[in-house]
Amino acid sequence: MRSIFTLSLLAFCLSSQAMANVEEQKHQKTKDDIYAGIQAGQSSADWDILDQAQSQGVNVDETDFAYKLYTGYRYKNAAIEFGYSNLGSVEAAVPNAKAEVEADTYSLSAIALMPMNDELSFHAKFGFHAWDVTAKANSSTRSARASDSGKDPVYGFGAMYDLGNYRFRLEAERYEIDKVDVDFISAGLAYKF
Repeated sequence: MRSIFTLSLLAFCLSSQAMANVEEQKHQKTKDDIYAGIQAGQSSADWDILDQAQSQGVNVDETDFAYKLYTGYRYKNAAIEFGYSNLGSVEAAVPNAKAEVEADTYSLSAIALMPMNDELSFHAKFGFHAWDVTAKANSSTRSARASDSGKDPVYGFGAMYDLGNYRFRLEAERYEIDKVDVDFISAGLAYKF
């Protein structure tokens, strides 16, 4: 009699657990969305030429305001994203002369997500970007302008917090531009369609 009672209790517990798992799976949301967003922050250039110029007394400003616009598609724990970034400019000045280098870029990246719960997730990204750089130099007697373009890797990591149709995002990215590394730290907001 005791063994029948024990078996019945065990069967009841297992069936209750199985029903709970079925109900939980019904209520789990598949993260599947199209989104678009904007982020803003600060860019910083790491370029050997700037270090050499500073050692010779040139006044160099390696940081600037930067922003990006992006859109992407997320499915479960992965996303693909296309974006435009204005990475700001780097300026160098000596008496009677000034130089400025500006960069903007279009990128395509794959993103891997590690959800902590339904709202918070961490992510890592890797992709490639097509960049355009414009350099301008002015002095009291002449001026010059040059431009260059190319394709290089972009990668980064960050965190996202979903709140309804909105996604808040913090991110650190590195854009390789030929022999220059541009770090971009940003925060922003995306809307999920």
